[in-house]
Amino acid sequence: MFGRLITALLVIAGSAVFALGTPGTASACDCAVPMSYEKTPQVFAEVAGKGAVFLGTPASKTAGTDAQGYSVDIVEFDVAGVLDGQVAPITTVSTATETTACGAGFTVGTEYLVVASTENANGATWSAASCGGTSLASDRVSVESAVSVFGQPRPIIEPTPPEVVAAEQSPDRTNYVPWMVGLIAAAAAAALAVRLRRSGVNRHP
Repeated sequence: MFGRLITALLVIAGSAVFALGTPGTASACDCAVPMSYEKTPQVFAEVAGKGAVFLGTPASKTAGTDAQGYSVDIVEFDVAGVLDGQVAPITTVSTATETTACGAGFTVGTEYLVVASTENANGATWSAASCGGTSLASDRVSVESAVSVFGQPRPIIEPTPPEVVAAEQSPDRTNYVPWMVGLIAAAAAAALAVRLRRSGVNRHP
């Protein structure tokens, strides 16, 4: 009987470990709007003004962990256009590594429509998941739904380099040369005309 009791306790303990999971392994993702679904305008209307929505392509991916020790990917994006929010030309997005934890599964070189949030960014600028609107850019239905809510993507304008800004703000004396030369020439011509007029007057009795 004592042996049966020990067996029962081991079974219970094993079940508890399985239920709690192990560090680095997230629970299953219960996604209302999976990444593979074509999104309706309502999906994007619900996230408007809460973060950012942009078109971009992952350029690189590095491994990281979140505050609970679960694995995340930190993905650097080259941003092609912004539909909502303020996004830099190059930005970073954190997402769970495992798709079972609602990770977006971003692939380097593939363009996405990213619905991003500043919550749980894990050191990146943004976070994103497979739920809530993030889609492949090739999913035209989802992209058109986003455009119907936000309008056409705003193109990314590279910031002017600081040295160019400084040069534009500093006085450039060479810009004054042409009109200074013209002013001097006009004054000389006027003086000559006056002199000739006076000379002509003096010649008449």
